[in-house]
Amino acid sequence: MAFGKRVLIVDPSERFLQQARGLLERSGYEVYVAPGMARGQRMARAVRPEIVLVGSRLPDGDGVRLARWMKQSLDTSPPCVLLCSKGEPAPPLGPAGADNFLVRPLKRSEILACVRAMALVHDLTLRAGAGNGTHLRVSGAPGGSGAPSRIRSPLTGFY
Repeated sequence: MAFGKRVLIVDPSERFLQQARGLLERSGYEVYVAPGMARGQRMARAVRPEIVLVGSRLPDGDGVRLARWMKQSLDTSPPCVLLCSKGEPAPPLGPAGADNFLVRPLKRSEILACVRAMALVHDLTLRAGAGNGTHLRVSGAPGGSGAPSRIRSPLTGFY
């Protein structure tokens, strides 16, 4: 069940942090926010998030590096979603980076759908007893755009 899941959002935009926090809290999530990499790392150690949304460009670091750190340093190994700007190259996914990414400008429905999917993946991973190193396989969109169109479960292989 997704309700009550701890979500950490790391992004330099105060406006985005507040809007995303409100949206996810109204949907039943426990939300924590941080404006940069260093505070995001401290917050992650303190609250042990189950889902992480991280901006690709942070004032004090790189979102891909932060996602990799979350996977390697936290015992919860939370699913991480990178928030990219339009026109940025597709980020590395899997063990080298995030589990998925979204392209700005973001719609509320996209944020909710992605967080719900990551909550499901987190639940499935816990039920299977998988530990650190379990990552999603993301298939690219038809036509070679590189954008993720489907999320494959690391446990079942189904989309």
